[in-house]
Amino acid sequence: MREINANINSQIYLGQFQRDIGGHISDFRNVLRTIEDESFVGRSQQKGPEAIVHIQAPNASLRKDDATQRAIDNCFLAMMRSVVSFMDRIIATKRADGKPILNVPVGTVVGEELLPFIETHLEQFYREVAEDTSLTNPKKVSTLDGIPDWIGESLRSMFAVRRALEHHRGVSKQELTLALRRMRLTVGEREIGKLPMHVKGGEQLMMQVVEANTVFPSNSLIMLSELDIENLFFTLQSIIGPAILQTLNKAKME
Repeated sequence: MREINANINSQIYLGQFQRDIGGHISDFRNVLRTIEDESFVGRSQQKGPEAIVHIQAPNASLRKDDATQRAIDNCFLAMMRSVVSFMDRIIATKRADGKPILNVPVGTVVGEELLPFIETHLEQFYREVAEDTSLTNPKKVSTLDGIPDWIGESLRSMFAVRRALEHHRGVSKQELTLALRRMRLTVGEREIGKLPMHVKGGEQLMMQVVEANTVFPSNSLIMLSELDIENLFFTLQSIIGPAILQTLNKAKME
């Protein structure tokens, strides 16, 4: 039987992941703008143009700070869902590597006619990973061979925060450290906090990736901030996403 080798452009998965989290933070920023200009509460109380019945819970909290915190938490959880989906795709691709594609009809032309069978083959492995309840998210991180230690710790810290938000009413019995990174811009010895900034002639502009950790004490309510979301976006988009994809290349070299 003649073998046919197919090369998968896994860069597509990274691109989709980055578009997903970019969409999440774009939605988040839009929500914050509506809250800030005080249109959020008004819109939430308006009856839709085609609504027959408009139901509003009595005594529902509609304060700006509550709405902001819900937007922050929702954005964080949405980003984490995208992280899980991306990891599942990468793990599935690693599992599919070198496995024969079965049930291809005799006479199938090698070319575009073969693509549906390849996609079905990959989708089967993806579903197996995504539906495996014994494969917890921390275990998925451990399967990413060759990933830098700090990235593994960062991912595990994100999942710990997610678990507290989703399953423990936002409270963790243990102290949690959300380990992220941020871009630090400095002019001379001064960090750029906001623009515009007066710069003297001859001063040097520098960029540096630095730690941006947030510590949540044990038995306290986890209150993520807008800055945490911005740092999460930078960490996933610029560092963790490419690093996860790189584990595929490392696996092929071994």
